[in-house]
Amino acid sequence: MTESSALTDVINELVATERSYVKRLRILKHDYADPLRKFSRNKDTAILPPYEAKTLFGNVDNLLPVNEAFLADLEKMVAPNGAKTVGGIGDVALRHFRDLRGFEHYKGYYDKREEAQSIFLREIAKKSSGFGAFIEVRLFECRFVHFISLMVYSASNTRAQTCGTELVCGSF
Repeated sequence: MTESSALTDVINELVATERSYVKRLRILKHDYADPLRKFSRNKDTAILPPYEAKTLFGNVDNLLPVNEAFLADLEKMVAPNGAKTVGGIGDVALRHFRDLRGFEHYKGYYDKREEAQSIFLREIAKKSSGFGAFIEVRLFECRFVHFISLMVYSASNTRAQTCGTELVCGSF
């Protein structure tokens, strides 16, 4: 395998991983966070208090557009003449990590993860939990994309994004 083909393989894997991550973030936001937050605004439909519904999902509303923009540039980069359009992998990474600073939103998400995990574990452990029932219904509607896997994947990717930012841009 040549260095060029090895780099191409790594870049293709990065694009595929980012596609998968964006898909999961969309599910987390649209199928879990948005409905749960909407329910929490009305005392008759609230499954969780508004603060807990917001904390549980951190700033996923900020993370999704950051990752969608990063994915869009990655996809442009791997398209024919992509290097002329958006540059190479280094150019794309520097633009998003250093110049746009969008990945700094992950710090806020990461900072709230322990509180979010605590809320989740407390609510899911309750017998006859409205939250537990909500998760079960969503699980079925989302074709068994489990809430826990979405949250764990987001939390693990949060640390990876933070590390990537530090590698590209230096320590904060």
